[in-house]
Amino acid sequence: MIWRRLRPLVPALVAITFVLPAAARLLPAPQAETPEAIRALMIAELDPVRKVRHLSRLADLEFGTMRRQTAAGKFDEALKTVERYRDDVKTIHSGFKSSGRNAEKKPAGFKQLQIHLRRALRDFGITILTLPQDMKQFFVPVQAELEAMDKELIDALFPRNPGRKNEKEKPKPEEDSERKAGS
Repeated sequence: MIWRRLRPLVPALVAITFVLPAAARLLPAPQAETPEAIRALMIAELDPVRKVRHLSRLADLEFGTMRRQTAAGKFDEALKTVERYRDDVKTIHSGFKSSGRNAEKKPAGFKQLQIHLRRALRDFGITILTLPQDMKQFFVPVQAELEAMDKELIDALFPRNPGRKNEKEKPKPEEDSERKAGS
């Protein structure tokens, strides 16, 4: 009785078992991701959140390339690689700033970029530590720019941080003295 119900499914099961694996071997092998291909996807992408995802994939490749270049002593090429990455981050960051979106109310994209940038700064800092002393001076300004963008993102995401004192909130020295005299 069960065989009668399963008999029509036999050709489909044979196809799944034998034909599909053979057809999969005929398909072209997946291409290795290149920084140029990911950068092209990132530039073509309109959604800022997806743009940051492409940037994360790109950063993994770029920082791997930079580590190999510094290990081989190709410091000029490594500097160009990290400057290209900085320019990509700067482009996405300026796009977020010019969008007029409130990062505190709608953090999508801002948060991903900040998390990604923090991780990239950690990796970049480790790489800078391995550089010879005379080469660090070229990489430190790029690190400072990335840290400034990270700080701007944190300030945009958390504008009312209670631990941070704003210049506007500080009491003026003359107001302070009047309060003490009145007490």
